[in-house]
Amino acid sequence: MYIVCVITSIIFGLFALMKEKKITNPLTILCLIYGITSLLAGLRLYNTIETDNLVFIIVTIGIISCFCGYLLATRIYFKNRGFDSINDKIVKLMIIFVAIFSTYQFSQVFSLLLSGADLDTIRMIYYGTTVDGIATNYFVKQLEVYLNLPFIYIIMIIFANYIVGKKIVNLNKMYITIIIYSIIVTQLCSGGRMIILFFIMDVIVAFLINKKSDIVFLLKKNKKVVFAIIFSIFIILYLTEIRTFDASNSKGLLYTIYIYLSCPYMIFSGHLESFTQNTTFGFSLISGFIRPFIILTQYITGFSPKSLNLVYDIATTVSINAIQIAPNQLSNAFTTMFSYFFLDGKWIGLIFDSVIMMFFITSIYKKEKKYHTNYYLLMYCLVLQALIFSFIRYQYIVVSMTLPFFYIQFLFKKNKGNKS
Repeated sequence: MYIVCVITSIIFGLFALMKEKKITNPLTILCLIYGITSLLAGLRLYNTIETDNLVFIIVTIGIISCFCGYLLATRIYFKNRGFDSINDKIVKLMIIFVAIFSTYQFSQVFSLLLSGADLDTIRMIYYGTTVDGIATNYFVKQLEVYLNLPFIYIIMIIFANYIVGKKIVNLNKMYITIIIYSIIVTQLCSGGRMIILFFIMDVIVAFLINKKSDIVFLLKKNKKVVFAIIFSIFIILYLTEIRTFDASNSKGLLYTIYIYLSCPYMIFSGHLESFTQNTTFGFSLISGFIRPFIILTQYITGFSPKSLNLVYDIATTVSINAIQIAPNQLSNAFTTMFSYFFLDGKWIGLIFDSVIMMFFITSIYKKEKKYHTNYYLLMYCLVLQALIFSFIRYQYIVVSMTLPFFYIQFLFKKNKGNKS
């Protein structure tokens, strides 16, 4: 069945590529990601477990539905909201906040490292697990989720565009140094890989979107920045490799990449019962966007929708209960975006959510392509963060991934002359 998923991805991906003439169009990116990951999962290399055919069917129907959402968006005219001028001062305040907050977090992590804790333990504490009586302070965790992470997602996009020659914000050497420092420290504090992977993807996407950028400019004009980024990537990958494999159990970088790309299908298969026997009635799609308001309402009234709670209960379940996907290999949390769409209402939920999601992303893509404003560039890079990593999970169940849309509105001011 995985072959059908791969072929569907190839057909729709090529269709969008020929239509748009740009590899950065959202449908081609979606199809490229799911074509590769479904193929790897279906090949079952390294004695990985078999994926249930229902998982491949769900993903295939999801891709077809995304294609419908893409077609719908390409047939609608979208007006330019006129946002282009960015407030440098607000962005720089965000950079300073992230630097101060990440420094505080690192001071806590450093003390743990000195006491003998490994990166896996740090990661567990970071995500809210109490280990040997050590836990993240509640207030600090809320600042991380509601301010620090949303800010750094925005800052990484701005910096990625700066690297390839698109100066959305004027950054001097001091701010460049602070940004690099903050990315590295935030990555270390999380004990995982996601921050650096997001940043790598941001740079690649920024390079592909900005037509005027070229590799000569990247190397000649930004040698120190490029060196710092490459050095940072190697350091982070080395440290996180220590977290995942010890010297006696290491199977190499190719094995690590294969597991990361293919495991969502296997984990989804292992938790299939949770996604097929429960329904969240549309709350999965909007959970990350409404959660801050629901928490506030719950604090005042004591009421919280059961379906919304179910989204996070299942997300917690798949995170805590690891699945053995290969000999000596346990994996958790990754179940693809489509697992949560299916949870929303089975086949109707899968189709509806996929259409809405791709319509939303394609509408932003169309505006960026037509108007070329900094606002739409930032917005499109932001949605691509979620789309590219949708093979892991539906990113918008996480509040820190939805809040950047809200904060971006305060970064720009409306230019009357930009309306179209």
